[in-house]
Amino acid sequence: LRLGTINAKLTSAEIQAISTDIRNWLETQLPFYIPITLNDLAFAQYQDLTLTPATTQIFPVAEITANQFEQFL
Repeated sequence: LRLGTINAKLTSAEIQAISTDIRNWLETQLPFYIPITLNDLAFAQYQDLTLTPATTQIFPVAEITANQFEQFL
């Protein structure tokens, strides 16, 4: 699961500190549940890690064909 990227020059120590802070904060939060169906899910095939629409193809799970699915294997 990729939620995004941070465009900054950070040291390994800074990245570790941020990761630890986020992990610690998440541990204090109550879980929340979001109902998800097949119509809510899609495969994203991309070539550019910035996930630009021009280089990203979206395949809704509920509509994917066997041939398209085989491309992901």
